[in-house]
Amino acid sequence: MKLVERLRRISPIWWVAIFAIVLILPGLGSFGFWDPWELKLAERARDMARSDALFDVTLNRRFTAEPPLDLGLNALGMRVFGVSEFGGRISHALFGIFTVLAVYWAGAGLFRRRAAALSALVLASMPLFVFESRQLTSDMPLVAGLTLALGGFGRLAWPGYGKRKIRDLIVAAVGLLLGLFSGGALLGVVLPTLSITMAVVVGWGLRPRSVDDPAADKLALPGQGDHVPADKTLGASLFAPHPLGGFALIGAATIGVLFLVLTLTRANVAGHYSLLLGGVPRGGTPSVTFDYIVRQLGFGLFPWSALAIFALGRPLIRLGGGDDPADDAA
Repeated sequence: MKLVERLRRISPIWWVAIFAIVLILPGLGSFGFWDPWELKLAERARDMARSDALFDVTLNRRFTAEPPLDLGLNALGMRVFGVSEFGGRISHALFGIFTVLAVYWAGAGLFRRRAAALSALVLASMPLFVFESRQLTSDMPLVAGLTLALGGFGRLAWPGYGKRKIRDLIVAAVGLLLGLFSGGALLGVVLPTLSITMAVVVGWGLRPRSVDDPAADKLALPGQGDHVPADKTLGASLFAPHPLGGFALIGAATIGVLFLVLTLTRANVAGHYSLLLGGVPRGGTPSVTFDYIVRQLGFGLFPWSALAIFALGRPLIRLGGGDDPADDAA
């Protein structure tokens, strides 16, 4: 067998893994800490690694409390690999690689392997993602948790081949736990659960084009390419062939609303840490305005930020083939 044929037989997920590893791991401990913020986090992780309580981020109340997973994993890396740049950064780097693979896994279940590979390529080609995976001043466990939660719920809502798997629900639950202990309930639980709920609401009743239509955008079809019946609607697929997906997503929406209400009513005590909020509320006028967030998104998604408007508008475009005159009028 020729070398080219052997390479073609390799699963795309291995190419994705190699691509992520080559981008993130090389030279991870060969450069110093980039700024005072990363140095402060490294010193704190070093002290945690040398203490008896590895995941005590307050170090006996010397520091302000925060979600324990990020700094705890940094401290664990220093305890295993030594107090160095590599030991402090290795956990974030591994979670960065894991996130790229999780994006591929989610895309392969929702669409096709080609779409999944392109999605992983888009994520790993963002400079901000690569740099954040190689520094301490990031929240890669939170990013990984959000990816698993959204991917698991998405595969549960629109299963490939029309077969729903309990594994996807378990993965989503693991993602919610990661998000809770790395970013708090507001970001780690409320955000993914309500996001998938709104995605279901927006996509309810949208019909994929017929597979026989040469102009059909097969990457937009739920499931994996031609294996999904063309007469299925995005909303109806939630309850076929059994209601596990529908009940799971209704439960996710309930959890999201419950945590949101708890966060708004119980996490607003200034100066006191709240796991629901993922931080310590502070009084006063917010210093960050809305336009700052928009600018950060634009620069953070570079070079793919130019497609953000089209990506946000895509769920609002009908996928039907236009057989019904009323669809054309809409």
